[in-house]
Amino acid sequence: MRVIGLISLLLIFGVGGAQIYRHVDSNGRITFSDIPSDGATAVRLDNLQVITNPNYTPNETEEGDVDDNGQATDEETPQLFTITLTKPAEKATVRENNGNVEVAWKLSRALGKNESVIVLLDGKDMGIKIKSNGAKLTNVDRGTHTLQVEVIKMLGDTQLSEVKSDTVTFYMHRMIKPKAPTPVPPAS
Repeated sequence: MRVIGLISLLLIFGVGGAQIYRHVDSNGRITFSDIPSDGATAVRLDNLQVITNPNYTPNETEEGDVDDNGQATDEETPQLFTITLTKPAEKATVRENNGNVEVAWKLSRALGKNESVIVLLDGKDMGIKIKSNGAKLTNVDRGTHTLQVEVIKMLGDTQLSEVKSDTVTFYMHRMIKPKAPTPVPPAS
């Protein structure tokens, strides 16, 4: 009986502790996420209804079906959806006079029909939705920048954040071309 009570408490506090944030960007696009961002407001979830299936019984794993950490090794175990920035590397220096930055990422699974990737430079959405595993940023200013990629899902006009990569810091070096000297007329 104590086990059932403990599990019930964990379920109640696990669900009740989840926080959802609502953000409206400059284009009026509404995003809901479990990750807070600048200008986001916490959404209050009153009267959250939790329904349990009385007929649910968890699958019994046999003794050989778990790894050293006690995790099931069954192929049907769902994997977390992840996105990892692979280019530029953390603390990389990009030397490009035109300010071009090649951005590449790796996904743990293929994107779905309504999913795409957005690039966040210094925390700001660059305004393009990408279906591939890379993009090219142009005319990036000199200095230190942060870069992050995020998988979003569009449901009508609502943009849902599914997963974000870790933030990468990189340094943009652009050579300043010296101005040609202005000829001075000879003194008369």
